[in-house]
Amino acid sequence: PTTAPTKAPTTAPITSAPTTAPTKAPTTAPVFKQFFNVANPRMCLSLQNGFTEDGTHIWVYPCTAEEPAQKWAYDAEGRIRNKKDPIKCITTQTKSGTLVLETCSDKAEQVWTVTQGVG
Repeated sequence: PTTAPTKAPTTAPITSAPTTAPTKAPTTAPVFKQFFNVANPRMCLSLQNGFTEDGTHIWVYPCTAEEPAQKWAYDAEGRIRNKKDPIKCITTQTKSGTLVLETCSDKAEQVWTVTQGVG
């Protein structure tokens, strides 16, 4: 008795869900500046207690000229990076609307648009 040759089983291609892989530090030297409040220019965006761990809250705090926790750069991808740790970006927590620091990724919650002027 002879048996018919068997075919190798076929499988569907493996696909994966989109990732939020960390982005590297910017390739061009970013220009870090203070982001201050127009209504009260003495108040700046600042890292809570200067921490850089993921989940650190972003506060509005009195400006201190040389404080790296208050220095931010707007990169070419629309992310706002912190000087103390340039691989960390301002991120909106979707449910609460709170701003926190997280490792930069391709998440929409880290992309910002800057406009000029007030109102």
